Amino acid sequence: MLKRISFLSAAVALLLCATACDDKEGHFQTPPWDLEEEEQKPGGDDTKPEGPKPFYIWIDAAANFPDFANSKDNIRRDLTKAADCGFTDIIVDVRPSCGDVLYRSELGHPVEWLSAWKGGVYSKIDRTADWDYLQAFIVALASKWSTEEPIVISTADAEGLKKYFAAKAKQLLDGKVQIEQVNGQKALF
Repeated sequence: MLKRISFLSAAVALLLCATACDDKEGHFQTPPWDLEEEEQKPGGDDTKPEGPKPFYIWIDAAANFPDFANSKDNIRRDLTKAADCGFTDIIVDVRPSCGDVLYRSELGHPVEWLSAWKGGVYSKIDRTADWDYLQAFIVALASKWSTEEPIVISTADAEGLKKYFAAKAKQLLDGKVQIEQVNGQKALF
């Protein structure tokens, strides 16, 4: 009985191997991609957006934690470098893979430490600063970029920006700063 099952299994495996390969010409070809022209989607708008193409930079929480966790100066320095390099949009990762958050929240637990590569060694990096990490990015962006380009700030916790806006409200609003949300309420001014 065991010989019969072994023989039957070997025969099925041989049959599968024989039929799995196909020598027909063109059977395994890459589809002809046409990346030069974008297709018009049904009901879509075929007009091109106005203005220059946006250039995004991603600020990863873990990768930049050794440099940014406890230093607002390093955040300002790198945002200035990003602007000088032509980046138009910044995406800040404020929820690393540990699940804690890098902003003040009643729901999330604040990041106290992260593991990250530092000097070629995977190390525990403690966050000893008591200031809001995300707020530091927002304030740095508002203070550096608002005079050069319009920026959009959307935040549920606007406390950190109140003093800055109070001191420079006219200059910021004349510079086309657009505020989408204040204290959790939608606004557009």
